[in-house]
Amino acid sequence: MSKSREVSDMQPTTHYAKSGDVHVAYQVFGEGRDLVMAPGFVSHIENYWDEPRFARWLGKLGSFCRVILFDKRGTGLSDRVAHLPVMDERMDDVRALALRARPSLEFQKADRLPRSSPPATLRGPNRSCSMALLRGFSTG
Repeated sequence: MSKSREVSDMQPTTHYAKSGDVHVAYQVFGEGRDLVMAPGFVSHIENYWDEPRFARWLGKLGSFCRVILFDKRGTGLSDRVAHLPVMDERMDDVRALALRARPSLEFQKADRLPRSSPPATLRGPNRSCSMALLRGFSTG
């Protein structure tokens, strides 16, 4: 069996979480603490597994944590939208897929924060303990 075939065999099943009127595509794989992997500008979670080096990297992530990988609304396998989503909608999507993947997270409506601090929406002892940025940048 070829190396690329072995990598593509690792591809997890794609599921959908409902966020408002939108279905957000996501995959869950690995064992351990949850890692919600927010995509960059565009994404397609099933195509990630077609690139052998990226698929191996995802496999390594899944070797020490439970990865929740998703396509943002309007991209990849998630529903198309008529407008550019605002930050609150994007965080609602993350909340919806995290709850679908791990129902015991217990998010509250009060978890909605100002747009200036979206990563903090997942704060709290049962929600997140850290954040890592890959190729992050700041504005202003």
